[in-house]
Amino acid sequence: STLVNVVPTAEGTANGILFWWELELIDGGIVYSTEPMAFANDKSQYEWQDHWQQCLFILGRETKVTKGEIVELISRHDDKSISFSIAQAARDRPNQR
Repeated sequence: STLVNVVPTAEGTANGILFWWELELIDGGIVYSTEPMAFANDKSQYEWQDHWQQCLFILGRETKVTKGEIVELISRHDDKSISFSIAQAARDRPNQR
C-alpha cells in the first residue's frame, strides 16, 4: 500500500476517488493511458484506445474534508484490483495514552 497526503482545495465531503492508470506492455514500447487529456497534451508515446476510461472508486464511508487540511489517502493494488481508503483524521482518533 502507498500513503499519499492530499490537500483539499475546498471544504466538502469525499465520497470517492477519481483516478486514471497507465499500462506499459513492452519496456519502452506500447503504453496505454486513461489519463484525461493525454492526447490533447500531445503525449505521442501513448497509443489511442477507446474502450478503457478513467475510473471512480466509491469509498465505503463519507469523509468530511477541510480546505488546506491534509487528508491521508491510502492506495492498494494487486494483480486483480485497485482500492483506496482515507486514514482516520488525527482529530477523529481516540486519545492514545
